[in-house]
Amino acid sequence: MIKTTIDFGGFYDGSIHNLYIENLIEDYQYDYDNIDWNKTHNDYIKQYCYVLSSFILEEYDLDFDLKNISLYSPKFYNYETDTIDCEINNKQVNRLNKIFLKNNYFIEHLKERTKSYDGYISFYTFEQAKNNKDDILIRYVLEYICIREFNKVIDIDDLEFAKIRLLWN
Repeated sequence: MIKTTIDFGGFYDGSIHNLYIENLIEDYQYDYDNIDWNKTHNDYIKQYCYVLSSFILEEYDLDFDLKNISLYSPKFYNYETDTIDCEINNKQVNRLNKIFLKNNYFIEHLKERTKSYDGYISFYTFEQAKNNKDDILIRYVLEYICIREFNKVIDIDDLEFAKIRLLWN
């Protein structure tokens, strides 16, 4: 199993995921003061990962299981946002990485994400990421899938089983 992080876009105010949750709250007329946000976010990311795995199966013909799913939420959103920590089978990771190493759009994304510029030094160079130093390539692949593909086609109905958790649940 490979431990990785999914940069899915986070729950900061105005994010697509925050808007989905707010829509569910409004649809069911819940009181914001009675919502258990930790449980709500954890239910959401589990459903998100389930739908993401289905998307990868459908789009790339690859059975992709995300295990030990948990949410990392920073104390402040000014430097980073929420991410999903998980584990994935090595063979599944290697197969998905191979698919994306042949994708020119992904390669351009990887070049951009590993580029250093004024005020930012990338931890990995393009070559290090492309050659999968420290098993980092899957993180970039999943970021690309989520932000460039999956988040654009996901529908709130796909997340219908994500629950708004109330404080007394």
